[in-house]
Amino acid sequence: TKINQRLLELIFEGRDIPTAIDMQTSYYTSTGCEACGGTGYNGRIPIYEILTITPAIENAIESGLPSSRLRELAISEGMTELALSGLHQAAMGLTSVEEVYFKLTS
Repeated sequence: TKINQRLLELIFEGRDIPTAIDMQTSYYTSTGCEACGGTGYNGRIPIYEILTITPAIENAIESGLPSSRLRELAISEGMTELALSGLHQAAMGLTSVEEVYFKLTS
């Protein structure tokens, strides 16, 4: 098993503002206040990408499958990508899309 993780800032309760990115999902952004030090966040929430080495993945690694194809195989075997895990947390209003993007690109 291979685990990749990041900690995202948690939107400060009561400071979340709905922001529609598309017609199906509302995401949230946050405004700062005195209680959260002007950041809009308070606390952290983890996101994970967990790769279980199945026999199919083991065979793919041993045969030298390119990483892009290996990733596709891992997803088909049940792995949730880190970005999707972060967007799921953002859709639940726990963090912002901006925070997910920042943590995944820095």
